[in-house]
Amino acid sequence: MSGKWKEIIVLTFKGKRFEDNSIEIPFLTELIRYQKMIEHSSRIIWRILEPERKRMPRGFEKLVTLRFNEIKPNCVTIPLKARGTELTQTVFTALQKSVHLVTDTIRSLNENISLPDQLPKSIVPEIAKWGSSLTGDDKIILKIPGGNEAYYTYSEREKMKKFIEGKYTDSIDITGEVLEVDIKRHNLHIYPDDGSRIKVQFSPEQEDIVIKALKEHENLMLKVKGTAVFKGTLHILEQITEVDDLYIIQKEECMWDPNAKPFWEEILELAASIPEEELDKLPTDLAENIDYYAYGSPKK
Repeated sequence: MSGKWKEIIVLTFKGKRFEDNSIEIPFLTELIRYQKMIEHSSRIIWRILEPERKRMPRGFEKLVTLRFNEIKPNCVTIPLKARGTELTQTVFTALQKSVHLVTDTIRSLNENISLPDQLPKSIVPEIAKWGSSLTGDDKIILKIPGGNEAYYTYSEREKMKKFIEGKYTDSIDITGEVLEVDIKRHNLHIYPDDGSRIKVQFSPEQEDIVIKALKEHENLMLKVKGTAVFKGTLHILEQITEVDDLYIIQKEECMWDPNAKPFWEEILELAASIPEEELDKLPTDLAENIDYYAYGSPKK
């Protein structure tokens, strides 16, 4: 790619405190939060685009760092640019998709529609943190050159926060690659296929298994069973609190089996085995208020 910087998104800050085309220094933290949000989602998208690559490109954080070198009038308008130097096409694509995904997510809040299906759950808390400085009539307008536009206000932030309100504990069974291990603190990070990064605490007795999974991560994956804390109606994994079992499996064991019974057939078989009198006990509004009955969320 060219070494020139390319404009990738324009942020405009509107409201009474921006009318003189100035921005308060503390409000610049919103630019830092936006950068972290884009970096987080770019990492996940890059892993989806490069499933065969075992390691992130060196200096990935720096590669996806945005910059601005001008502030335009019309309240405060800041064009953010991405570097061309040292960027592979895949890294640039991940960055672009990240910017589009965050913008589309915020636009879904504007229109009161469902969040994008491709939005990784781990990004939701990052978006909910953004805009903590917004008050009153403050508004951040996001404009992709030649593309979509959205706006973020205090109201949009409150909508986003509702997706992560409330916590509950449930069992977890998750598999991923081991790419980071801290032997001293006895914790590791595994990377499932969805590109997320999950911290797991392990015991001294499990150290040999963990080291083997790390050394042979190209061929082995680690399966973790235990208890975890989830939050919000999107069931976002916050942390694994207890590990009941931890063992290695070959990557081939995780591959799709074309001869396996489809999961919907298994569900139908299970449903058929439930007595009619038990089915009659189910609430008539179960489908509409599943989150209420499962997690205690308010009824619709």
